[in-house]
Amino acid sequence: MAKYIDAIIDEARESTENEEFSEVVGITEEEIVKFINQAQNRLHSKIVAQHPQVFIEDYIVSIVADQEAYSLPSHKAFLKNKISSVEYSSSSLVADYSVLDPTVLKNRYSGSSSTPCNYIRRSGAILLVPVPNVSQGSLRLAYVTKLKRIDKRRGKVKAVTTASSQITNLEITYPNSSTIDPAQLNKDTRFTVVDKYGTVKMENVLLSAISASASYDATLEVDSSFTYAATESIAVDDFIIPGAYSTTHLELGPEVERYIQLYVEYKILKRDSSADSQEAFQELAEIEDDIIAIYSEMNDDIITIPDINEGWDF
Repeated sequence: MAKYIDAIIDEARESTENEEFSEVVGITEEEIVKFINQAQNRLHSKIVAQHPQVFIEDYIVSIVADQEAYSLPSHKAFLKNKISSVEYSSSSLVADYSVLDPTVLKNRYSGSSSTPCNYIRRSGAILLVPVPNVSQGSLRLAYVTKLKRIDKRRGKVKAVTTASSQITNLEITYPNSSTIDPAQLNKDTRFTVVDKYGTVKMENVLLSAISASASYDATLEVDSSFTYAATESIAVDDFIIPGAYSTTHLELGPEVERYIQLYVEYKILKRDSSADSQEAFQELAEIEDDIIAIYSEMNDDIITIPDINEGWDF
């Protein structure tokens, strides 16, 4: 993980002489957090437009008998439609994955078969052609991900109870303010659990309500419909971050930290109606072009013609 968000906020305030503030006077922490997310989202979308392979991740989903549509994780998928490839394994073993070819909606076939041959992209999901008739095997979808949202720590876990992959009790303290933190948590119906380094431990948690706690600042009531994955966990001293897919540290790394920093400074200067904002904007545009260029793929290797024949030739 890269720099912690509080350090970015402090440096931006220092550079723009906005170090004096309160909940009612000056530029709030929440507004600077908004600028940080605007900066990374702008840069991410521009990089994806030119170099989409940079942010591709795999998502594996099990085959269900007579189920035609399989969705991407909507809280992580960029625009919900950026699918690079679809692979199928009848055994779910990595060695057995084979590529499915895309086809058009006119070739949609509602009949069932044991082995899908093609797929159709549609509204953040894929349709298998033909529809598998057994609950066996899995799909591996390569898709373009969103960046994690950046936010401050809004809760520190002080007591937690889990049972049957559900959070049955979650009590927290507020790291910043008993006024600001619950307001920020209530803006989203989902939150993320991270450790002190910003590493995601549990994501897309459905928040039902915030209620009183006998021992701590508040109790977060998690909706009973939410269940976490076997690979996820939550423990005392973890942190609660608003948003379905969030962290407290910059994800893009130090090579683009200068862009985030300058973007935030530009927005603050513009907010203050400072004449320096125009100079900051010009410098920002130059850095943006530079970063997009360095994200291009290396092409020194010789690229052979892809083998699109089915099976292996020996």
